[in-house]
Amino acid sequence: MSSVRRGVASLLWFLAMLVGTSVASEAAGLRYVQNIVWPSDIFSFQRGIEGPLDVVTFGSSRGSFGFSPSALDECLGDALDRPTQTANLSRIYSTGLTWNHLAENVLVDDKVPRVLVIGVTAEALNDNNHKNYRIFEVEGRVGDVPEMLAESRDLRTALAALSPVAQGPESLALLLGGRFDNEDRLRWLMTHHGGGQFCFEGAACDEQNETYATLASYRWSKWNAEREGSAAEGRFGSWERGGGLNHRRGVETLEWAKEQGVTVLFVNMPLHPRFFRVIPGDVYAAHLRAFRALEQEGVHVWDANLSPWRAQDEHWLDPDHTSPSGAALLSHELCEQLVPLLDGDAD
Repeated sequence: MSSVRRGVASLLWFLAMLVGTSVASEAAGLRYVQNIVWPSDIFSFQRGIEGPLDVVTFGSSRGSFGFSPSALDECLGDALDRPTQTANLSRIYSTGLTWNHLAENVLVDDKVPRVLVIGVTAEALNDNNHKNYRIFEVEGRVGDVPEMLAESRDLRTALAALSPVAQGPESLALLLGGRFDNEDRLRWLMTHHGGGQFCFEGAACDEQNETYATLASYRWSKWNAEREGSAAEGRFGSWERGGGLNHRRGVETLEWAKEQGVTVLFVNMPLHPRFFRVIPGDVYAAHLRAFRALEQEGVHVWDANLSPWRAQDEHWLDPDHTSPSGAALLSHELCEQLVPLLDGDAD
């Protein structure tokens, strides 16, 4: 019997140390140490970017590809006749849970921007996002575990909801292993060009952009072979808005912005017609209603899915991610929306 008690005690001590390490690593700002090469590198932003910031952009990978801080700063600098600083903190997947943690834990002190841009599509405003399991795993905190478990509709999502408990040791191991000293590209786009996938400031940026542009044929063929037929059901088979964790944390993000004096601009992200056609009509109609209702929360909205260039294939790497030329077009259109907000004309 004593051996059983010792075993249980050892297990409880192990769990306590695991949770304690995760909580401590979150409190120390290590939550965004990552093991993937992703240009919107939040940890490098925390360590290496000094404010003040004019604009920060949130979103999914569509925002990472579509919003170029270097293009925005060039355009805004010309329009406002002063230097500006923009950063792209888009994540691989993005919902209100993502925005809330980035806002409250990363956009602090001199990193609170004047304008926060949040790029959304129908997936982002869906409480039942098809990647909730991945969002819970990547974005969740220890304190979110009970709510994330309550939102879980399958075993995979429930297991992902538990993952923050064990992420502290992983974050420490990545940091102590010198990940950020050994992978230059992990920092390059963020520390020199504000993040995002594309930049427009010299030969290194041209080479980076061209590398992606050469992948367009592969990405389109992959869409044709693997994704087009299953996208409607896989992404939009269960669309709800208004009562889930993603929605609640989105509301909290708007409350944070109001308290901090941050102007919020929601952008309905552009989609190539090939992708747009796979979204069920009733889902997109519900998405648009939710998008337009955001204005009632006192924020600004802009529907970039009405942009005339979105039907032109050369501006897309695949049906829902822009090419370098598409990013330049979208960023300059966004610049036009931002100028009055930064020029003191916003309500």
